[in-house]
Amino acid sequence: MRRFLVPFLVCGFLLGCSHGEESECSKYVSKLGGDNPKAVFSLIAEKKCQDAVPILKDMFDPRQGKYNKEIMRVVSEIWDPPAKQYKAEAAKFPKKKDTYKELLRLALEAPETASLAAAFSMEWKLTDLKDDLAKMLVSDIKSEQPQFMLAYAPALQALSSDQMGGFSDDLEDVYITLLNNSSDLQGIEVNKLSAKALGEIRSQNPEAVRALIKGLYMVSKDQKTVFKESLASLLKIGPAAVPPLVDILEALPGDDKVRYMEEFAVKNALSEWKWRKGMRVPMLLAQLRDERAAKALIVDMARPVIEPANLPDNLQVDWNIIQTNRIKFDSWALMSIANPAVMDDALRSMRDRNIEGSARLQLALSLAFNFTPEALDALFLVVYEPELSDELDEEEEARILAERAKKNLPEVARESDFVIRFLQTIAYATDYRNLNRFADTFVDGFDENFGDVEKAEDIQEKLEQIDIKVLLKVPSACRYDRGCYTAVLQGGIGKVEGSEEVYDPADYTGIDDMETKYIRAMGRCKAALVLGRWKGKRADRKEIVKALVTTYSELEYNAELYDDLRRAIMLGLERLGRKDRKSVLKAVNELIEREERDKKGIEQVVVWNQRLAALASYLDVYRAPKEDEGAKGDKAEKPAEKPAEKPAEKPAEKPAERPAEKPAEKPAEKPAEKPAEKPAEAPAEKPAE
Repeated sequence: MRRFLVPFLVCGFLLGCSHGEESECSKYVSKLGGDNPKAVFSLIAEKKCQDAVPILKDMFDPRQGKYNKEIMRVVSEIWDPPAKQYKAEAAKFPKKKDTYKELLRLALEAPETASLAAAFSMEWKLTDLKDDLAKMLVSDIKSEQPQFMLAYAPALQALSSDQMGGFSDDLEDVYITLLNNSSDLQGIEVNKLSAKALGEIRSQNPEAVRALIKGLYMVSKDQKTVFKESLASLLKIGPAAVPPLVDILEALPGDDKVRYMEEFAVKNALSEWKWRKGMRVPMLLAQLRDERAAKALIVDMARPVIEPANLPDNLQVDWNIIQTNRIKFDSWALMSIANPAVMDDALRSMRDRNIEGSARLQLALSLAFNFTPEALDALFLVVYEPELSDELDEEEEARILAERAKKNLPEVARESDFVIRFLQTIAYATDYRNLNRFADTFVDGFDENFGDVEKAEDIQEKLEQIDIKVLLKVPSACRYDRGCYTAVLQGGIGKVEGSEEVYDPADYTGIDDMETKYIRAMGRCKAALVLGRWKGKRADRKEIVKALVTTYSELEYNAELYDDLRRAIMLGLERLGRKDRKSVLKAVNELIEREERDKKGIEQVVVWNQRLAALASYLDVYRAPKEDEGAKGDKAEKPAEKPAEKPAEKPAEKPAERPAEKPAEKPAEKPAEKPAEKPAEAPAEKPAE
């Protein structure tokens, strides 16, 4: 029946022909009913003959069409002819648009033309074909023998385009399936688009999260990856992504919770030291900033760093980078999420001499930058065990001793090489309220606490060094004055009106200009840590955010000089953002744009902007508990011009153990004492995983 229909249609069109350009088109269209219609395809395309479209549509057979591909080429060339050159054909075009759609619907049914039809539907903005594109995808991925894989990428691109409404929740299962599919069969672009889609729709499906976690390690034969798209989507999904990531750190081999990753690893020859014991999971958790991951990260930091047996020489450098950065990302995460519930675990690790010293110090550093009273308590307990008060009765003393035994803590860590490096860390963590406590433990109580330690004189010498003096002088001079801390943050002099105490950065110089800048940056970092925990009026917080952002923009990007200060500023923005989410999110996004615009060509700008972008993602999805909701403004807060610490103007007596005392962590390391390798974001890994 079809072969009789074409000549009939041709004759019908001939009756309406006129002279010139239009009659010339009619001549070519009439030949479509001949024995060799292909001979006039190029002429029809050249003249943009719109009357050919219905005939070409009827010639198209999705099952066994002889000229299907050629027909698609012709219709792509005659679509929307320019009126200046083909006035008559252009005038006919609007009436033929529905026929174009019908032809593309047919083309979506044929494996050899579906990809072209999908591409044309987006290019021509044919939104009516949205359901047809979705139907093609859904039916093919459910098929035992998929035939349309070449069309997946253009179909996804079309469906995700603005004119078709962007990524759709209705296609969540499709995105998950396509992300899990082999990139070597469907093309890595399909996996990338699917990973992006799951983030755009903020999927909360556990299967979507697992697929994205696998996407972090997916690599095609030509070494292309889905890492960036998977990372960005997991950050957009937010809290729902945390439990499966924690499972990877906590689960033992063979556990059902991580079986999907074990199977993926075997299939893709992915080493366990890259995924189960690698750096990408801690890196993600550091950016997701969720307290549920804290305990697992502490355990991960304590994991022995043992090189796998028979590791090839060409992978040893990569293994070392991954393991070094794993510990640093663990530390960065705990700066944000360490909380009272995990302080005993952190204290246990920091005292444990069987754990590598660098990991213990990184854990201590994370607690110092966490900058909470609980963290500081834990840090003091690392090297100092309070004596029981003589005023305690036997029952209370027995209870405290039983509580100590229950915690199963190792002996205090007083090995001299550890304490020397630990002192800078606890100086970072010491606020104004605890200056006397620091003195009681490390200065006035030095002989009692450290006098019998080997190389005690080296510890004593460290206490006199410039870095310790700077970190203690800032809170001593500024006390509870926001303006004083802000001045120090911006590189100025810190002084409270009416006080003789002054912090003047000009008074602190190192052995060279670089060390001088570094030492002064430590004082600014301390001020940033205090300001980041400020509990004052909303107006005060806005001024602090403004000062943090301004300071960040003024910092140089050289030799890791200001890395600690940048991180402290980001922590401040994160903490203040939990109180005023929208305003801080706006400030962070503006900061990213400014850094990108004003500091083009600087490699480290890209790295730090990625971290700022992750902070923006966190703030975008963050919703505070109702009782802490900062959006309610000053009504939800008690006026307080100072941090959440109470002054202790008088020297406190040496601490005696109290039942409520909790551990805290966080050492900070001296410039030269930091691990040599800077934590790199995953893209810095040399091997493609």
